[in-house]
Amino acid sequence: MFLPKVDAPKNRDIAEGFELKILQKVEIDEQEIFWDERQLVVHSFAIAQTEEQYLRERKLLRSLIV
Repeated sequence: MFLPKVDAPKNRDIAEGFELKILQKVEIDEQEIFWDERQLVVHSFAIAQTEEQYLRERKLLRSLIV
């Protein structure tokens, strides 16, 4: 089987974000159980770019209607 040569993708940032650690607690049968919950907050550059484009198009359409 022949596979075409593909250049290795270059490293690039596709998103940025941070992690929150939140202490969680539940009581079951009068016993408290604790654990750390990790929440990831991620900002995708591609999604942000798409949403910005949609916003610009809506603004343009609104300006044409008025």
